[in-house]
Amino acid sequence: MNRTRSSLAYSSLVVAFALMVGCATRSSRSDFSTPALDQQSEDRVDAQAHYATGLIYELRNDTDKALDEYVASIKADPSNEDLALEVSRRLLIKKDLARAIEITELVAKQPDASAAAFAQLGMLYAEDGRQKDAEKANRKAIELAPDSIASYYNLYALRLSQGQEKQAREVLEEAAKRDVKSADYWLDLAELYANFLRSKPTERDAVVASLKTCLERANKLGVNSSLRRLKLADGYALAGDNSHAVDILLDVLEKNSEDIRIRDLVRQKLLAIYISNQDADGALKQLEAMVKDHPTNPQANYLLASVAADKAEEFRKKATDHPDQREEFLAKAKPFAEKAADYFRKSIQLKPDFEQAYYSLTPVLMDQDKDDEALEVLAKAREKFPKSFVAHYYSAAVYGRKEEHAKAVAEFTQAEIIAKATNSNRLDHVFYFQMGAQLERNKQYDEAAATFKKALDLKPDFAPALNYLGFMWADLGEHLEEARKLIQKAVDLEPKNAAYLDSLAWVLYRLDQPNLALTYMEDALKYQEEPDATLFDHLGDIQKAAGQLEAARESWRKSLAVTADPAVQKKLDAAEEKPHSQEK
Repeated sequence: MNRTRSSLAYSSLVVAFALMVGCATRSSRSDFSTPALDQQSEDRVDAQAHYATGLIYELRNDTDKALDEYVASIKADPSNEDLALEVSRRLLIKKDLARAIEITELVAKQPDASAAAFAQLGMLYAEDGRQKDAEKANRKAIELAPDSIASYYNLYALRLSQGQEKQAREVLEEAAKRDVKSADYWLDLAELYANFLRSKPTERDAVVASLKTCLERANKLGVNSSLRRLKLADGYALAGDNSHAVDILLDVLEKNSEDIRIRDLVRQKLLAIYISNQDADGALKQLEAMVKDHPTNPQANYLLASVAADKAEEFRKKATDHPDQREEFLAKAKPFAEKAADYFRKSIQLKPDFEQAYYSLTPVLMDQDKDDEALEVLAKAREKFPKSFVAHYYSAAVYGRKEEHAKAVAEFTQAEIIAKATNSNRLDHVFYFQMGAQLERNKQYDEAAATFKKALDLKPDFAPALNYLGFMWADLGEHLEEARKLIQKAVDLEPKNAAYLDSLAWVLYRLDQPNLALTYMEDALKYQEEPDATLFDHLGDIQKAAGQLEAARESWRKSLAVTADPAVQKKLDAAEEKPHSQEK
């Protein structure tokens, strides 16, 4: 038995007994008592007796009988409002709505009934579907305590439950007109506006203005509690004022630097804001602090790694978009990529069955050209999660990068088998396109064609598959007319795609139409983002076929200037040998 609880209950019993004895003594000895007073005293004695009995049942953990006694106590003496409202709440939790209403009505009929009693009654009436009674009770509560938000909350909830969104907002506007000097009132009202904003985002502009007004009034009056200030920050964040929200959160963090519970809560909120603002630096700072507090938390390490990986990707994209600053941006990406890899590794170390961490680490390693380590990570994943589609899929991608195409095909095949058995939605047009590319590079041309057709069955206008299949056939000298149709469709979809224009020129060359092919090659060269050795090589072949031998030599030279290729060099050497007739 809990000693504290027992002592408290014993003390209550002693007090209850004393009250009973005292009341009985005064009643029996008084020569001037009236019948009304006698009845009132007897009711109170009765109430105390039931209350004491309820406490005994509480000690025995018989809550149902305890509630029965408390209800009887309130019926005998409804003036004990605090007890009545607490019992009413407990009855509501037990879904005994009828008795909850009964005792709350008794309290509300007392001459000195508080606003809290009417607010509770209004909430119970609403729960019982008695909307008019609920309205009346809540209005009475507002009359008694206009500075309390509870009844406005009840009326607001009542309107929303009836689908009356306009009227619900009118309740909030009515509450906002009060001249209340309480920060809690305005902060609680701000929460109601925030609730309305989430349920009615189409009215954001007007609602945000009201929300901000409430927040500013609360802030001006002084919100001192750290937890309440966190609510203030939440409100500003919802209103789109992230700067103000961050200032409040940082202030709370500074003032509660020794309280790890609040530190964690504040950092989570800061992290959400920084991520929504795409502020990777701010997010990283908070995540590093969280990891410092919780070094063995795999999720914290994983989040830190994810944000670092995003930051590295941001710099890699800038390197692509700004070729003149490529090396500078790649250098900036490197430390973030290394940090991402380190923390992904740590999250796996801390929680070896954290499956997603394996797959998040893999592309980071690939971006660092650490393909062998990526394969080691994926081998562990396949061993631990043998039915993992993603592990085989990523393995295929890595083997493809290493130009080990047979292994890539084997991994794609395993991934396909797993997906068919578990989730066939993964086998989309992109999957079959990538698998087809590896089959082609492994010189399994018939299988590659069949796989590309699967991709096109799933997405007939998928330009990469149209082009790849068409170019493969053109390069092999097979199905040339069908290849031309496929490539033409890809060009129609993306008329400025240099690779597709090159493919169309190449199939026309194969169809002995070099002059028409030259037209498309000129467009391909115009739209190429950077010099492409293959394009210049193809241009040379087409120019030679069109009788432009000198131009062909120049194109092959340009191809070799981009990439040294023995096959291209052989063609150039052959073209530069003078025919015997010219030597004479």
